[in-house]
Amino acid sequence: MQEFNDAKIPVLAHSNVDAAADMLIEAVKRAKIQYDHITVMIHVQTVRED
Repeated sequence: MQEFNDAKIPVLAHSNVDAAADMLIEAVKRAKIQYDHITVMIHVQTVRED
């Protein structure tokens, strides 16, 4: 995620299950976002409500 952020490349990621969604969310949190970065999680309808 940090490399995409540094290159100013938006991220579109498939995350079909809870674990994959958690991993993507954690990666976004850890990245030092320095601009209006866009991350889209695809298939998020399959994750738990929280």
